[in-house]
Amino acid sequence: MLAVSGLKNFYYLPHFHDMRCCYSLIMKAIRMSYHHNPYNGDVFFFYVQE
Repeated sequence: MLAVSGLKNFYYLPHFHDMRCCYSLIMKAIRMSYHHNPYNGDVFFFYVQE
């Protein structure tokens, strides 16, 4: 059984799909567009369409 104690919430972000940008821009998009703190232990899933 896998237990991850440091993670709080899981979020699926269907409208963010431009993974060409760097790490800091992805963190900025989470803060500005989705109003979440990307450094508080939450997990964010992105849908990347090819």
